[in-house]
Amino acid sequence: MTELKVLGNYPPVQQVHKNKLPKAFGDKDKNKIINYKNKVRAATLAGSVAASGLFLSALEKYNNPKNFKFSNLFKQNFKNPIKVMGLATVTMLGGLAGGLLSDDKSKRKAKVKEAIHQFIGNILVPISIVGAAVTAIEKQNYPRKKEIILSGIASIAGVVIGIITGNYAAGKINEKLFKENDKRHIGPKDFSIHVDDIMTLIALTSNGEKVQSFIGKALPAIFLLCGYEAGTSKLHDNPEEIH
Repeated sequence: MTELKVLGNYPPVQQVHKNKLPKAFGDKDKNKIINYKNKVRAATLAGSVAASGLFLSALEKYNNPKNFKFSNLFKQNFKNPIKVMGLATVTMLGGLAGGLLSDDKSKRKAKVKEAIHQFIGNILVPISIVGAAVTAIEKQNYPRKKEIILSGIASIAGVVIGIITGNYAAGKINEKLFKENDKRHIGPKDFSIHVDDIMTLIALTSNGEKVQSFIGKALPAIFLLCGYEAGTSKLHDNPEEIH
C-alpha cells in the first residue's frame, strides 16, 4: 500500500480548537475590578455633588434668608473670587471624602497629595492671581473695551503663572509632608484640561447678566473635575488590579 504523508508542520487538532475557542462571556475578576472602580467613581462624584449643593444652599440662604428657593441655587453670582475659591474648595473636598471612604486605604496618601495639588495649583493660586489682577484693572476706570482686553490678558497670564507656581508649591509641600519626591511635569496638554480655570476667568472678568447666569450654572459642574481628580487618584493605575 502507498503511504500518504502530510506535508508541513501542523499543531495537534486539539490545540487548534483550543486557540480558536471563544472566551467565556464575562470575566468575573475583570467585572469585579470594573465594579469596584465604578463604585469609587460614583462615591467621588456623589461627594462632590453633595458638597457643592451644600455650599450653594449656604450662599442662597445667606443672600435670601427669608425667601430661600432651590431654583436659585444655580443663579449665584461668582464675580467675587472668594466665592469662586469657596465653591471650588468645598467641591474638591467632597470628592476627596468620597474617594477616601470608598477606595482602598493604600491609595489615601495619593489622594491627599492630589487634593493638595488641586487646592494650591488649580484653585488657590490661579484664582487669587486672576482676582487680584482683575480687581486692580477695574479700579483704574479704563474704557470698557480696554478693560476687557487688559483683564483678559491678565487673566490668561494669571492662570498660566498660577498653575505653574501653584503646582510647584504643592509639590514642595507634599515633599515636606510625605518625605518623598513629588514633581509634576507640566506641559501644553496639562493646560488644555483646565476648563475650570477658563470658566473662573470668565466669571471674574465678565459683567454681562447673561454670561453671569451661564457661569452660575456651569461653574459648579466644572468644579466637579477638581473633586473627581482628587477622589479617583491612583484609581487608573494597574488596570488589572483592584489594589
